Amino acid sequence: MKRFLTYSLAALALATLIAFAGCSSDKTPTGGGGQPGDLDDPNYLAVQNLLEAANVYDNWEISFELTIGLLERTLLSPASERRWSRPQATAAQDFVIDSVTAYEYDPTSGWHIWEVYFTVDVDGGIYDGYAIDSLRIWKDGEALSGEEISGTEGFDDIDSLQIGNFIVMEHQEEECTFGGNHSFTVTAIPYGKGDVALVFNGSTDEEFEAGIGCLDENCTVSVNSTVTLVGLTYPPGFDDILADCPIAGGLSLSTVIAVECEGTSTSGLGDLDINGMWDFSAVVETNGDISTTLSDGTTVWTDTFNCEE
Repeated sequence: MKRFLTYSLAALALATLIAFAGCSSDKTPTGGGGQPGDLDDPNYLAVQNLLEAANVYDNWEISFELTIGLLERTLLSPASERRWSRPQATAAQDFVIDSVTAYEYDPTSGWHIWEVYFTVDVDGGIYDGYAIDSLRIWKDGEALSGEEISGTEGFDDIDSLQIGNFIVMEHQEEECTFGGNHSFTVTAIPYGKGDVALVFNGSTDEEFEAGIGCLDENCTVSVNSTVTLVGLTYPPGFDDILADCPIAGGLSLSTVIAVECEGTSTSGLGDLDINGMWDFSAVVETNGDISTTLSDGTTVWTDTFNCEE
């Protein structure tokens, strides 16, 4: 991975936020109207698979896990880490923080900012990652310093976490690259007796570039998405939000797909009519089921499923 830290971390974090905001500003939502679609439609199935491959549902979760890993590694004492009581499943199994090459704390704004290199397993593929990661923790209306954070009792002892980061992940063997800009807030709400659930609100911009050989031997694929999280809520005691099911809220996204082929498409993507804008939404129903809608502007596919199954 190329190291491109040439300014202060704060300046670079601001620059990447502006850059990604500019990249996504020309996207125009399709509106989501149209005729009902067949869930066996090859175009629908291919787009669902591409959104999964592009990790658009999960990159913000990777961002959260990375930030919490940095919090534990650099700001929490062993005692306070136990008080936060966060299980280590993802941090231990999927993430390896290879090096933290820089750290800054801005007492004026309250932002803690890191430059970090890491390795992550995404669906069995090993990626080298680089991030400019920033965190701000609020309690009683004040942004906390590192010393103050170390003295907290965990998620239920703060008002909220505010996360903003820029992440790039490159596959170690294939031409597959993820890029993401994430900005969201995490709040804890009472849940049951003495527990808290975590609520996520915010937005992300995600870019996925698949070169020749990543998804197809003769085609390149790009998937550029803007994702919005609205009250997406996870239960207390989660081992890994990358695997656990949400209990409330939802997310929506607008994505632009582009498939370009030179020769015969080996995956079949080049034979489908999927290039262009797609809108997707998922909502957790009161019974725990998840209802989804996918639209290309002329056709709407709807589905409902049980996340636990």
